[in-house]
Amino acid sequence: MFAHLRLFCFRRSEPFHAALEGLLRAKFKFCARQVSSSRLKSLDCVISAVALPYMNIQKTLAEIHRILIPGGGLSLDLHLPSFTIAELLHNAIPKPIPTLFRLYVMANGLLFHCTGRTVGFLKGRTESFQTERGMRFALNRAEFVNLSFSRATGPAGEMFIVEARKSKVIGSLAA
Repeated sequence: MFAHLRLFCFRRSEPFHAALEGLLRAKFKFCARQVSSSRLKSLDCVISAVALPYMNIQKTLAEIHRILIPGGGLSLDLHLPSFTIAELLHNAIPKPIPTLFRLYVMANGLLFHCTGRTVGFLKGRTESFQTERGMRFALNRAEFVNLSFSRATGPAGEMFIVEARKSKVIGSLAA
């Protein structure tokens, strides 16, 4: 049925992806880090299960937009602010280095909320939480359309799910 689809996923999850490949009869490509533009051509869909919060979001979205075919889809599972707060309160405090890093993640999340951009920490490591406002900024800047935001309950708490499409129209007159 969907055998023509070329999908790309971050962070391989064997049971989930094996079931999805069987259901869709489509093959997936997997990547543990940011998208490698030299290895990918045009994809119908990119699915990221909690990988984007650990990347330079604006650069990654621009690259995903570049590799998607016109009309291609994007599905993201992201970190809400409550995830970062729980990490700070339950896993970082009172340890100084983890607490400092979690405070950076919170500040980076606030920056992302206000601007749709993130900044790296020491040695280029990046992490942030995401909000609908920040994702709207970032997705619009990367020229995605048909933005959709939802929340669902998952095994680790509330999940923030974002979906978008690359416009079928090429250029800045996209709708």
